Amino acid sequence: MLGSYIPKPDGGHRPLGIPTICDRVVQTACKIVIEPIFEPHLSGSSYGYRPRRSAADAIWEIDKFIKEGYDQILDADLKGYFDNIPHNRLMDKISRRISDTSMLALLRKFLRAPVAERNSSGKICIKRTMKGTPQGGLCKESNYAK
Repeated sequence: MLGSYIPKPDGGHRPLGIPTICDRVVQTACKIVIEPIFEPHLSGSSYGYRPRRSAADAIWEIDKFIKEGYDQILDADLKGYFDNIPHNRLMDKISRRISDTSMLALLRKFLRAPVAERNSSGKICIKRTMKGTPQGGLCKESNYAK
C-alpha cells in the first residue's frame, strides 16, 4: 500500500493508504462476511460509513427532529481517532463476535499492513505501527446502494 498524508486543520497530518486492487478485493470480501455480524449492534443514530445510510439521511433525520420541536443537535468528532486505534484492544473486541482464527489473523494483517511513504529525498520507506489505521480504504465507495 503506497501512502501519503492528508493535512489536518491543526497542522498535523493523517496517513492515507491506497490499497492495491488485490487488497480491495480481499477487504471487500471480508467486509461482506463481517458487516452483518456487527451492523445490528451499532447505534441507530450513527450514519458515517454505514450501509444504506448517507449524509443526506442524517440531514433528513435532523430536519425531522427540528420539525418535532427539538432545538439542539449534538455532533461529535473524536480528534485523532483513526490515528490512535489500539490494534490489540480492537482485535480483542472483534474476537468477542468472531471466533474464526483465519478471519481474525487476516483482520490483524490489515491493521498491521505497512504503509510505503516517500521521505524528503524521494526514497520509499516502510512504516508499521501498533496503533492507528490509514484512511483511504473501502469506506463510502463500498457501501450498499440505496
